[in-house]
Amino acid sequence: MSVTNMATQLVLCRHHAAKRLRVLAVLLAALLIPNLAFAETTITVWHFFGGGVELETFLTLADRFMKEHPDIQVETVAVPWGDPYYEKLSVAVVANSAPDVALMHATKIAEFIEGEFLRELTPDELNAAGIYAEDYFPVPWQASTYDGKVYAIPFDIHPIGLYINRQLLEEAGVAPTPPATGEELLETARFLNRDQDGDGMLDVAGFGIRDDGYTFYRMWYSIVHQFGLEILDEARTGLNPDPRLVEAFDTLVDAKNLGALTVGGVGADFIGGNVAFFVEGTWVIGDYNRYGLNYTAAPFPVFGERPATWTDSHLFVLPYQAHPDEERLEASKTFVKWMSHNNGIWSAAAGHVSPSRQVLQTAEFQALEPQMAFARQLDYVVFFPQVRGAWTLQGSLAANLHRIMSGDVTNLQGFENIKTEFANVLTQAQ
Repeated sequence: MSVTNMATQLVLCRHHAAKRLRVLAVLLAALLIPNLAFAETTITVWHFFGGGVELETFLTLADRFMKEHPDIQVETVAVPWGDPYYEKLSVAVVANSAPDVALMHATKIAEFIEGEFLRELTPDELNAAGIYAEDYFPVPWQASTYDGKVYAIPFDIHPIGLYINRQLLEEAGVAPTPPATGEELLETARFLNRDQDGDGMLDVAGFGIRDDGYTFYRMWYSIVHQFGLEILDEARTGLNPDPRLVEAFDTLVDAKNLGALTVGGVGADFIGGNVAFFVEGTWVIGDYNRYGLNYTAAPFPVFGERPATWTDSHLFVLPYQAHPDEERLEASKTFVKWMSHNNGIWSAAAGHVSPSRQVLQTAEFQALEPQMAFARQLDYVVFFPQVRGAWTLQGSLAANLHRIMSGDVTNLQGFENIKTEFANVLTQAQ
């Protein structure tokens, strides 16, 4: 064979080999395309819903999200509510094993940001994800920011309000118009009080609350702001020394002593139908509806000079990751946006108010009578100040106000304890 013929054969062999390789590549691609089409990104989401309507509804929403986003799988993990949840989340961030997404109370956000445990959501990221501040009501959106930066996306907002037993009002011949002021509430409550068997104990309470320090704190905090006051001093290093803070709690203590406010016992038995007016947050709506109670709701009455109501909020945050995975990060932002814009189911079933303008403007949400009563407070709800240690300070208020209401200490003694504990916590937070 001549040199020329050998060269020609070599060229042809290379040509056929290359052709076979191209065919093989096409076949491999064809085999891989179905797998690529169903490629999944899995994200982990931590929450603190332990059961009941809240847990059921949260899992329903996660399932619905996955059906609409088959390329994203969501693994939800329930961690016990309160300190155990936040302690475990802190440890997970330090150990670089944090979830992709976590729920957080607005009261906790400052502490986690100061500890560098949360990831900032930059303006470019928010725009790319289609998350815009104007889509939310201003107050819950503001609670998601810190020093002008966004660290969370609101999932709901859950203020306190006034629950009303329709049947008891009808039986007493009282107009169903909700009391707008504290004075109206206490006056009507005295009229509705009933000792039906003459044993000196109320069988029906006109106005009642649970014997719970956090209920006392939330009501007191609302009244303080109704008088235009703040609970911290100007430097945010201690309790506001204004004596009107003590006077605001005197309002509740006096109401109890005069028989217009029943604490605990029959006064806490709204489900049993033994209390006409009852103060609680949105988180009981799901259970009340499940029990089929004949009730309605109204904004928290004005005891001061203007409306103001305590609230907190569930926020979605992205915990800090030392080595973030870009695909999981994008999937997390997709999940958070979807949950915050499709939480009408959450509001309807669990009772919490949606912070989304889009959801609140729907006919479905506006038909939810109790939720709309709470939503009418969105323009004047007040969060606890964004300070490190806010969660601990709330606990201090709840414990000390409970001691005052129980008669274990005087008002002045209780507030001296609060003053000392606030100074200790806020000094350590500096």
